[in-house]
Amino acid sequence: MRPDTMLSEHLTRHVLLTGPHHVHNRGGIGGVIAIYARYFKPFKCLASYRPFTNKLLYIPYFAVQYTRFCWRLWQDKDIEIVHIHGAAEGSFYRKYLLFKAAKGLFSRKVIYHIHSGSFLDFYMSRSSRVQGWVREMVEGSDVVICLSEGWKRLYTRRFARAHVMVLPNVVSPPDVPVNRQRKGPLKLLFLGLIGERKGIFDLLDVFYAHKKEWAGRITLTIGGNGETDRVQQTIQEYGLEDMVTFAGWVSGAKKTELLLASDVFALPSYNEALPLSILEAMSYEMPVISTRIGGIPDMVVHDQNGFLVEPGDRDDIYACIRRMLTEDGLVEMMGRESARMIRGFYPDAVFTQLAGIYEHLLTPEAVKADAAGKPVNNL
Repeated sequence: MRPDTMLSEHLTRHVLLTGPHHVHNRGGIGGVIAIYARYFKPFKCLASYRPFTNKLLYIPYFAVQYTRFCWRLWQDKDIEIVHIHGAAEGSFYRKYLLFKAAKGLFSRKVIYHIHSGSFLDFYMSRSSRVQGWVREMVEGSDVVICLSEGWKRLYTRRFARAHVMVLPNVVSPPDVPVNRQRKGPLKLLFLGLIGERKGIFDLLDVFYAHKKEWAGRITLTIGGNGETDRVQQTIQEYGLEDMVTFAGWVSGAKKTELLLASDVFALPSYNEALPLSILEAMSYEMPVISTRIGGIPDMVVHDQNGFLVEPGDRDDIYACIRRMLTEDGLVEMMGRESARMIRGFYPDAVFTQLAGIYEHLLTPEAVKADAAGKPVNNL
């Protein structure tokens, strides 16, 4: 069943989205585009990237998709806006070529939607030539979308001629009822890419340092892909098998099950933009333990719907978990606050803002022809 809250056809038929393949995605930008797919009618989208076991397939895949992209813009005269979802590293180079085609060959408006928390680090660490390409794309796009006010300040400071707007990531409300009733040990949940950047090994270090104190009182479930062998080896070496469970990559019904069964979401990352996993946890009325980086402080307010620590501060992570464990009613109170705060990230709020951006970029002729007496935004 399609959602009742839809972005109006007289806007979406003028928009072509491009980004990672969103079907059977593993989170990140693909997860965001998958939500767009549920609320856009029609949904015009062309993938620029998909994961392959054989990395030699990346280049021919993009070459085919680039050709399809150009053909689509030549063939579909309704498309006035190309909405590019991108990140850093290889993503930038692919999106730069699409940007050049959209603007230079087909004279379309371009929205560059930057999702990466490391985009500015990528820019600063590259050669002057690559920096010139980045500046050309950021300042040459009709709109640059970033995920928080903090990121907007950083981008406008670095790219003076860029037209930067804030649009938070979007999350769909749970499809099942959420009835929070904490029973037994305090259950922590981590969902994300397994590696140093997400802080999972800091979390395991904290569990190892306090395993005698926490035995039988706290559990941790880890879901994700990445350095899976390392995380399983660390659990075994630390003797945490009775406290920590590695669930592998989880999605669909399994992810819903874990979100419903857990009490607290933990993501002590070193680098983020605006993690979709935190938004999902908040939609399930969970308090969050995370870090003061990127757009996370726009979602998690310290001492209201969770706790924020500095990246790598294991002592502070311990103190936050201890408060969750020992203070009566704290988890439930913070979970209710997450449920209240998440409303601004639901589709009716986010897509109302996005509709305004699209309307601003569409030519007056297209708006008049499509509206024909109807409201421009039919959310």
